[in-house]
Amino acid sequence: MTPRKTCQILLSLGGAFALAAPAVFASDEVEIRKVNYTALTFERPQQTSDAMIDFERRYLLHGAITTEDIRARRGKYFTVLWRAKDAAPGIVVRFEYLQAYTGAQIHVQEVTVDEAKRSNSTDFQVIGRQYTGEWFWPNGKQLTDREYESYVAKLRSGETIQEKPTPKGGGDVVAWKVTLLRDGVALDTEKSYLWRD
Repeated sequence: MTPRKTCQILLSLGGAFALAAPAVFASDEVEIRKVNYTALTFERPQQTSDAMIDFERRYLLHGAITTEDIRARRGKYFTVLWRAKDAAPGIVVRFEYLQAYTGAQIHVQEVTVDEAKRSNSTDFQVIGRQYTGEWFWPNGKQLTDREYESYVAKLRSGETIQEKPTPKGGGDVVAWKVTLLRDGVALDTEKSYLWRD
């Protein structure tokens, strides 16, 4: 048998297997194009020569004056870019995620889009206390905002810290999954590398 004939047989078998495989999603009427995320954290200063990264940080902090305002905006911002072939109402964009200090607990945010366009974007935020969580000293007393800011400043400077507080809830988003649904049926999904179903 010639190498060309062997290649043709393998290709035809591969095509047969591809046709026999069940469809993963209910339809191809909507698709997720991309999921962008931005981290607005202050534990590690960003050293970059890219002006757009600095601009994005300043844009997200626009209008934040007090320490409480800035802390309320700290976290991760996700933008889901997706397409729809028709403008039928009732598409639900579901964002599921895991956080560093909550273990295997899955957090869920949903947005229902009543009027889908050809190109759409849906935003999700894990910010403020939802992101930072509540921090407690070893004696059980909760950190005030000022104590938390002082603790973070010491972490950034590399100063030795004698008494370390521990978080309850919150933390960095370590894995995520985005699903587009209509009438409870998954139309498309996208997930981070660390997400496990």
